Amino acid sequence: GLFGCIGVNGIVENVGIVYNHDPNIGIGAGFQIGTIAGTSYGTIRNCYAIGIFIQGNDYIGGLVGRNNGLIINCYITGRIIGVHYLGGIAGENYGEIINCSSIMNYISGFGTCIGGLVGKNGGNIGKCSSSGYIDGGSAFGGLVGENWGIIEACYSSASVSGGVRGGGL
Repeated sequence: GLFGCIGVNGIVENVGIVYNHDPNIGIGAGFQIGTIAGTSYGTIRNCYAIGIFIQGNDYIGGLVGRNNGLIINCYITGRIIGVHYLGGIAGENYGEIINCSSIMNYISGFGTCIGGLVGKNGGNIGKCSSSGYIDGGSAFGGLVGENWGIIEACYSSASVSGGVRGGGL
């Protein structure tokens, strides 16, 4: 990604990333991976990434691997392949994600916590949507793989398949 970590007072705003459509080019290997940052404690606003291809292990998100800050008005398209904690916007969220979309994503992980928008949520998600195809081993969903937080006014039209504990949302 662009940053390893965005600090508490850090702001990333109005950034767009468009990936080459060569299937052999992308971000790969490792943990805590995202096109914007591996981890964010700050604010990501009005950002997008189009045509991404990320392949790695755990905590992989289209924008951030792990979010503890605010992500607002962002969207993502592309593919993510990994093991655990995979999501279109964030692999894991303990912050806030507002008004974001994960569009036509293919997200596949043979492990746990695989979601169209967020793999594991312990924070707040509002006014978000996801679509595409989600394939997980366990705890997988069209919107969120595993939820311990608050989700309001969200929807998913994603198709889901996999092992155990799967659902449309």
